[in-house]
Amino acid sequence: MTAIQGLLFTFLTARLLSPEMFGELRYVLVLLPFLMVVTLPTFDILVLRETATGSKVSLQSIVNKRGQFGFFGALFFAIILFFTKDNFSTEIFQSLCIALLVLPFYEITTPFRNFLVGKGLRDRALMLQLRNRILSIILILLSVIIYMQLASSVAGFLLIFLFCTTLPNIITNSRLKIREESRKSKYVKPSSSLVKEAVSTSLASIIWIASYSLDRLIVERQLGLEALAFYSILVMVPLLIAQLVDALIMLYYKKIFLSKVSVFTIKNILLLIFLFSAIIFAYGYFVHNFYPFIFGNFYSYPLSLAFLSGLLIFTGSIELFLIQYLYKNKRAALIMGYNFISIIVLFLTLTLMLKNPNLYSILIVLGLKQLFLPMIIFTYDRRLKNYFY
Repeated sequence: MTAIQGLLFTFLTARLLSPEMFGELRYVLVLLPFLMVVTLPTFDILVLRETATGSKVSLQSIVNKRGQFGFFGALFFAIILFFTKDNFSTEIFQSLCIALLVLPFYEITTPFRNFLVGKGLRDRALMLQLRNRILSIILILLSVIIYMQLASSVAGFLLIFLFCTTLPNIITNSRLKIREESRKSKYVKPSSSLVKEAVSTSLASIIWIASYSLDRLIVERQLGLEALAFYSILVMVPLLIAQLVDALIMLYYKKIFLSKVSVFTIKNILLLIFLFSAIIFAYGYFVHNFYPFIFGNFYSYPLSLAFLSGLLIFTGSIELFLIQYLYKNKRAALIMGYNFISIIVLFLTLTLMLKNPNLYSILIVLGLKQLFLPMIIFTYDRRLKNYFY
């Protein structure tokens, strides 16, 4: 449902906006995660880890903390935006202002999902998440239908996206009465005990976001907004599918990470390779044959480029698995190190080694980084653990 929501919004904006305006919207959405970091999004993963290991946490306290950080973070970024507004077009500047207004509320009420999953209430978490996504999709459709009667703008579509994504979570969080559920035991772990780790892992996320966004920023700067629009759709679906794999990892968190029996048998590994191969093959042909009909004739991709982007499904899933593994083992410093190395690798290859980057070379660099760097970090961590323990 998350993928459907993202695809629906992308379909509507690609169809209703010109390639240049769509490129501006994608550029703002690239910058949006940098703003979101101040709401400490890594609290979500910390909640999952704590509840999965039997700790008691106060989710309402965590929501309040994230809201406070979001409010002061929005003020901080607003000051920066005021002094740098000449570097942005009018549409992008207006969109960033809207993002800062919504920032203290955007996605701060999401920890309830991992809280329920960590306690073993997966069906309830799934039901609530499905309901929220369905409501978001309905709100997006209704809002766009109404908005189509007006002059389309990048800022308007961004406001629709933020509002329709945020409102269902706020409603769910207020109705769950999480404060009462999380305080059945008097031994509740205060959110303040997790703030330090949430801040450090969120700072690490800034570097990860930078490495994740660097390719798009380079495309925008060197190839233009229309190229960014063309490229963004190409990498969007692999990212959504990789995030779906990450969600499945979290859904079976206890079984994968806390079970005494390893799930990584030869049979399961071969099954995963087969599934990924089938998905990549189907994805490549679908992109090549149907994207021009779905998003418009401008978004027509060669089969070789489509298959190359499909490999990001596999490599992106490996990278996300590594992050979950490091969270499980409380390796905040190693997460920071991985993200820092990641952005250095991408910066050196995309800006210094590739004098005239194109979409093919950027995708190859991105895929190789997501494939080999996690393997190196995982091997290093295993050897470090064996050395000390």
